[in-house]
Amino acid sequence: MPTTTKSRIPSNNGGTVAASSNPGAKPGYKHTKLGWIPEEWEIKPLGKCVLADRRITYGIVQPGGYDPTGRYLVRGKDYSFGWAEPEAFFRVTPKIEEPYKRSRLKAGDTLLTIVGAGVGNVAVVPEWLEGANITQTTARIAINPSQHEPAFFYHYLGSGMGLRLVHHFEKGGAQPGLNIEDINIFPIVCPPLPEQRRIAQVLGAWDRAIATVQQLLAAQQERKRGLMQELLTGRRRFKGFEGKWKNYRLGELFERITRKNDVGDSHVMTISAQHGLIDQREIFNKSVAGANLAAYYLLKKGEFAYNKSSSNGYPVGAIKRLERYEQGILSVLYICFGLKPGAANGDFMAAYFDAGLMDEGIGAIAQEGARNHGLLNVSTSDFFDIDVHIPQAEEQAVIAKAIGVLNKETESIQNYLDHLTTQKQGLMQQLLTGAVRVKC
Repeated sequence: MPTTTKSRIPSNNGGTVAASSNPGAKPGYKHTKLGWIPEEWEIKPLGKCVLADRRITYGIVQPGGYDPTGRYLVRGKDYSFGWAEPEAFFRVTPKIEEPYKRSRLKAGDTLLTIVGAGVGNVAVVPEWLEGANITQTTARIAINPSQHEPAFFYHYLGSGMGLRLVHHFEKGGAQPGLNIEDINIFPIVCPPLPEQRRIAQVLGAWDRAIATVQQLLAAQQERKRGLMQELLTGRRRFKGFEGKWKNYRLGELFERITRKNDVGDSHVMTISAQHGLIDQREIFNKSVAGANLAAYYLLKKGEFAYNKSSSNGYPVGAIKRLERYEQGILSVLYICFGLKPGAANGDFMAAYFDAGLMDEGIGAIAQEGARNHGLLNVSTSDFFDIDVHIPQAEEQAVIAKAIGVLNKETESIQNYLDHLTTQKQGLMQQLLTGAVRVKC
């Protein structure tokens, strides 16, 4: 576990200033090192809010081998993007787990990721994981329900205030992380218990609304994937189209683009699974490209790119069309190409690539040596020799239009989900600081 220490955030309310003696004071509020809070609220260290016999702790250091009848072992990846299915969980042997019985879970406990890229992720333990254990990368926080509302603390730790605490105490090194001793002194702004419960109820209602929209989005995405596969492979045809589809070499439909960045464009792009070709600064908040951009390829709107040395962690064969900007630049690791005039429908081909219908062809020509190093390195000549199976132009246009409707439906649900999430974040900031009060 990390051991270096940062400066401490005040973990009690000893530094409060009476509202009446402070310039700009707010009636009914007091000023603390954490800002203005209602007079009856307190600032408590997190370690003082948990059960005396279930202190904040991490779990098993060396899980050993998998035991199909053993106790569930919760890892960060099991809850970072919603709870995984039971069959995806690791199971640990009784011999290894027994010395760590102090870190066993109960329904309603809060989990906090304390090591790795997901530091700060939080989750509430569901009933079916009662009795499970955790690894050393997760902290268990068992709030005392007779004095505090556990759900309030879950929302607090997952809010902007909680993340600021995580970032303040986070230690550097090979893997970022938090020490248990620091988590114990996390200063939490605590309303009286009835108000904690009411705040948790309000935010819980928002969580349920967001979860409903997430389920709707997942169902829509699954429907979209299924329809795209059927339409783009010819398994489902629109009325009026009966002719056989034909095979074409990619090089018959597209031509390679090697134009250099002689215009001094600085919009370096990368591939994003959700947004396609996107400016690096929108992903990393900075450009991670080299200093010399003159050798980069200049891509224009409507043209395509494939990273010929894509990591195996990204979908094999991922090809994206530039749609967000009028132009941008890409490193020479990409194969850039554009449609030959009248060769095919651009929207159809963009959907064809997005559906992963090039995966098999690219996987077949990937260099075996590169595979062993976690890459799929594809030669340019082999790439343009890959076959694609497509219909005539008229049918391409109809299919592309139908998929466009599916895309708009999916985008609409995603936008609504983003809107709900943003609204909840704003509401959390108001409720968890006491800027807006709830009626108990």
